Amino acid sequence: MKIFYLSQVNLNKHYSGSVHVKETVRELAAAGNSVLLFAQLDDNLIGTVPGVRVQAIGLIRGGIISYLWYQFKLLLTVLYQGIKEKPDILYVRSESAMFAHILVSKLLKVPCFLELNSWPFRDFENVRDVSPVMRAFIAKIIIWSITASKGIICVTGEIAARLREKYHRNHGIVVAENGVNIELFRPLSVEKTREELGLEKKDFIVGFVAYFQYYNDAELAIKAIKALREKNPNIKLLLVGGWAQQERMEKVQTEAMRFNGNAVLITDEVPYSDVPKYIACFDLALALFNKDVGDGSVMKAYEYLACSKAVVGSEMSSLRFLEEREMGITVPIGNLDALINSISILASDRDRAEKMGARGFDYITKYKSWGMVTDKILCFIANELKGKQLEVRHE
Repeated sequence: MKIFYLSQVNLNKHYSGSVHVKETVRELAAAGNSVLLFAQLDDNLIGTVPGVRVQAIGLIRGGIISYLWYQFKLLLTVLYQGIKEKPDILYVRSESAMFAHILVSKLLKVPCFLELNSWPFRDFENVRDVSPVMRAFIAKIIIWSITASKGIICVTGEIAARLREKYHRNHGIVVAENGVNIELFRPLSVEKTREELGLEKKDFIVGFVAYFQYYNDAELAIKAIKALREKNPNIKLLLVGGWAQQERMEKVQTEAMRFNGNAVLITDEVPYSDVPKYIACFDLALALFNKDVGDGSVMKAYEYLACSKAVVGSEMSSLRFLEEREMGITVPIGNLDALINSISILASDRDRAEKMGARGFDYITKYKSWGMVTDKILCFIANELKGKQLEVRHE
């Protein structure tokens, strides 16, 4: 099966969106399909995803003009490649309003499958510099994209439910949640990784990995550690990852410098392949948000659990499974006292934290590998195409 995968994800950066795209296309190719990925990428980056051809469309620099220019280039590039190669399907990950794939689908008469990782209108709800006319235009594009797609892959059940309620679409929808690369994310030796990274064995390290966007609540984590260190000076916070806003990073660094004894440690962005090594150093992992970001919260929690680490996360529907399956604790968004109490409970009962991490490891390895997620998607596509066979590994 020849698949054109279209995306607006920036493959130059490591965040949940880019990881999702890379892992999905890697597994699609591993299942025996020919995959051509179209995405934001600098032309000089080669071998972005092993086994997958990548077509760079350039970068969205910011603003509506840059976005429209990207869509226009995407339209021409996919149309040209489509005429040459005649794909069997278009697979589209929609982070926001996209229209190129619908036009190409109509012109080439190729079925389109749309993947929704969040409610598609969410990204524009808080945008202030978009005129009412442009907002209405974008809304029309989103609706057109949803209604014109052959099938829709939803990353959460909530998205699927809203689609059915709002558009009365009761067919051609499947829920395929995020996954984790269980070959990369796995338990490693705490002692060896701490020694390698220069971290003390005696410390209780609370870790937080993210590409820190405005909604990743690093500030709340710092406040909690500050309060906890009054009784337990061995508790430290390790923030791992890049920052979307330079000014915010500098403020967090300034706040961290006020602590004694390197209580808050901040790394620069680290290679994705090194992230499991940092997670191995944690005694406890954080997935904190200052707003409900839907399924964007799940992938990092899955990676923590695959490394056998208990998780303290924000209270939202996508992280409810942590407490339901006894793999972690959730706290109300922005509630400092609840966060302090949860960390304190697990810091004083390491055996409980280790058991939570072990349950998480078992759950992820059995049910949440990217291969399993992709196979579910392939089965759905095969069913919707009614007769076109895609190779599926897990029967």
